[in-house]
Amino acid sequence: MADNTLLNAGTGGDTIASDDISGIKFQRMKLIHGADGVNDGDVSNANPLPVFITDTAKLPIHYWANAAAAGTTTTETAITLSRSPSAGGTVTTGTSFVITSGKWFRITSMAFATRGNSSATAQVTTFNLRVNTAGAVTTTSAIWFSARSATPATASAWDRTAIFDFDDNGPELLGNGTIQIGITAAATYSTNAPTWDVAIFGYEY
Repeated sequence: MADNTLLNAGTGGDTIASDDISGIKFQRMKLIHGADGVNDGDVSNANPLPVFITDTAKLPIHYWANAAAAGTTTTETAITLSRSPSAGGTVTTGTSFVITSGKWFRITSMAFATRGNSSATAQVTTFNLRVNTAGAVTTTSAIWFSARSATPATASAWDRTAIFDFDDNGPELLGNGTIQIGITAAATYSTNAPTWDVAIFGYEY
């Protein structure tokens, strides 16, 4: 049989588009889109069909630390982070975290902040995001990313170093059940230590 179908074959009529597949006709149709009662036009390259893409394979992950205590001056110190896999998920804490085997972990944003001591002590802190391909992160593991934050000799002064909106172009690592990530930092100050804040957002997929 041929493609397309003539309506009212006995008296003649409109021809509708159809595709003949093994003797069965499947009607061909054009798409339009729009809200109820509205025709926003035929779908084309110039008038594409609106879609909302979701990926159920993505697992959002948030790491954070609030007011973490700095070590002694110039001492590289592992920061204890909290980790939440999703809203309402179980929160775990640690200084080193395994990336799930077979999953990529992609960072979408990071933020680091320091708060000077209430005794008005100037300080400079260097934060390091570290990776260990052989196990738990230590203060000498390879540095994946580094940022610096400083506050003047002003009581409880704040300083923030922030990187936002990596979106889907952020750095990523493939988990193998062994590779781990963590944050360390070192502050240079006299007598009175600052506190540290960290926030890392990303997802596994």
